[in-house]
Amino acid sequence: MQGYKELMDLVGTSIEVVGVLVIVAGAAVATIRLVFRRGVRSGEGYRTFRQDLIRTFLSMSLQLEIEGYWPWQRAEHLAAQEKESRNSRAGDA
Repeated sequence: MQGYKELMDLVGTSIEVVGVLVIVAGAAVATIRLVFRRGVRSGEGYRTFRQDLIRTFLSMSLQLEIEGYWPWQRAEHLAAQEKESRNSRAGDA
């Protein structure tokens, strides 16, 4: 059962990360396209860019709330979990 839960956590996190990347990349392409089409003076390019920044911040905040760490702290968090797991297995033996 533990393996299944870990697999589902991994799959869920992967889907979340890919989804966020697709949304942010699509919004960035739309912003660049809008700026080149209408010119730099257009306020729409700025508004779209601002919305992209807000979306990115909100997605990272959501990940912090769900997982308990920032996206760039994932490696440290996983290393700490692995170390804790090894220590608990050594203590059981």
